Amino acid sequence: MMKKMTAACLGIILGSSLNAAEELSSKAFIGLEVEATKVDSSAQVYWNDFIQPPFETDSNFAGEYGFNIGVEEEEWRATFLYTYYNNGESGTEETMNKGSFLLDYFVWTTRESSYDLKPYIGAHIGYMGYELTADAGYGRDFNLADESGVFYGGQVGVAMTVSEVIGLDLSYKYSVTSFSDIPSDYIDANGNTLHFDSNLDSMGSIAFGIKYFY
Repeated sequence: MMKKMTAACLGIILGSSLNAAEELSSKAFIGLEVEATKVDSSAQVYWNDFIQPPFETDSNFAGEYGFNIGVEEEEWRATFLYTYYNNGESGTEETMNKGSFLLDYFVWTTRESSYDLKPYIGAHIGYMGYELTADAGYGRDFNLADESGVFYGGQVGVAMTVSEVIGLDLSYKYSVTSFSDIPSDYIDANGNTLHFDSNLDSMGSIAFGIKYFY
């Protein structure tokens, strides 16, 4: 489902970008992006209805990567971004597939002869799939969350055009999600019930991108 949605959105954005580039003398682009992402997530555990101490996933930054496509004007930029995230270093494994739309406003530009440096602020909204599993030992995993929904937030960064066709981008993005108290149950061979309420509250990313203008 996520792959079909991504392909459809890419087709729409690509067509819109080409039309915008022709009608508004904008610059269409495609690019790659890598991010260091920190996820604020946790899970409350109940063993046979008795509450257990909550646990949090590893708060260290983990890698996220993807591609983007969009159109840029003198004062603004519209981008469709797809990224994939996986972190399995803390006894739990988190996986996210995210598709988002970003709108940026360029605050000012240096207009240098050799390069163009443009700080910007912006906002984004997207749809994502989220999975969280925990290692139960003996080759078994607990599926703590398998959910999809909306996320949104803002970003601040700086774009640098180093030639007529190549641009670089460095930004910080912060997102909040709609994932709260995601339920999941596990019943063992003895009939004991393990219940989880998982939460994904927010995400912060330091992102670096490279773009090709056409």
